[in-house]
Formats: sequence, structure tokens, C-alpha cells
Amino acid sequence: MVSAILAGAGLIIFMHLSIDSASGLFFVMFVAGAAMAIANIPSTALAFSYVDASRLGLISCLDILAARLGGAFYLYQFDWASPGVEIVWSGIPLMLSLGFILMPQRKLE
Repeated sequence: MVSAILAGAGLIIFMHLSIDSASGLFFVMFVAGAAMAIANIPSTALAFSYVDASRLGLISCLDILAARLGGAFYLYQFDWASPGVEIVWSGIPLMLSLGFILMPQRKLE
């Protein structure tokens, strides 16, 4: 939930950022990086559960590499020279994931 909130906030801040604001851009990069790192925690924990302690370093490197490649591919899809409504549309999955996370869950018995 925190990851979706941070990613959405980063997107909103980025859309309202002036072009020459270097400090604002660094702040948005920090927020987006934090969102991606927090979102990566469950997959890292899952990957760690399948390997023994001697391979934790290798598995964490592969997990971080996969997360960074996914983030780079996500950002690559936009036309940054003329940002438009497609960037706003990318926030829809973030809002949907936040909505699903906030839904009340039933206890499994």
C-alpha cells in the first residue's frame, strides 16, 4: 500500500514540476525509487525462501537487477519529449492496486 501511495504521489509531483527544477526532480526520483524498493520487498522475501543462506547475495543481486530492468522498461514506454495524457493513464494501475489493497479481506480458515 505504501508503495502504491508513493508511486502515485511521485507521479502527481512529477506532472506538476517545473522543467528547470533540479531539486524537485531529485525528490521525485527518490520517491519513485523508494516506491519501487518497497514494492520489491515481497518478491525478495519469496526468492530468499527458495535458496539456502550461501546464495542470498546472488539471489538479491538478480532480484534487484530484475526490478531495475522492469522500472527502466516502464519508463521507456513514455514519450518524455512531449509528456501528455499517457503518463496520467499510467497512474490508473497504481490506483487500482491501491484500491485492491485497501479492500477488506476475509480470513481463510
